[in-house]
Amino acid sequence: MTIVASEEIKSGLANKGKIGIVSMDELQFGVLIKDARVRFGHLDYLVSPLTGDGVKWVEHHRVAIK
Repeated sequence: MTIVASEEIKSGLANKGKIGIVSMDELQFGVLIKDARVRFGHLDYLVSPLTGDGVKWVEHHRVAIK
């Protein structure tokens, strides 16, 4: 993994409220990006599924912004 550049951090914070697709193993599902944070130099998104409920922090590279 690489340290996130400041431009990626700025764009990550601007992605709050957008819809994305999360890929985990062989599973893909739509999510709403609720928040963003920088943790030890890595950008994470707090996501909630479009159908169902719950929230989870995931690494930014797992989320494809629509």
